Amino acid sequence: MVTDHVMTPTFIDDIANALDILIRLEQKGIFNVVGSQAVTPYDGAMKIAREFGFDEALISQTTRREYFCRQGATGPFVFILKMLK
Repeated sequence: MVTDHVMTPTFIDDIANALDILIRLEQKGIFNVVGSQAVTPYDGAMKIAREFGFDEALISQTTRREYFCRQGATGPFVFILKMLK
């Protein structure tokens, strides 16, 4: 799992709840609906493994460049959205 890429994962039920609230309040504009923690895919995989009792030794570390080298992907390594509204 990638260790040098940071993201803000979001629980799907939280997205649904936020959309319900925004629709009921007739809100307009652009809203970022994101989780409150920023993690790497590796850290996220380790948390999932611990939560469900999976073998953490099966999760290996890599870099974004190594993982995406075949696709030639480039771009930012940090994807963190803020919940300011």
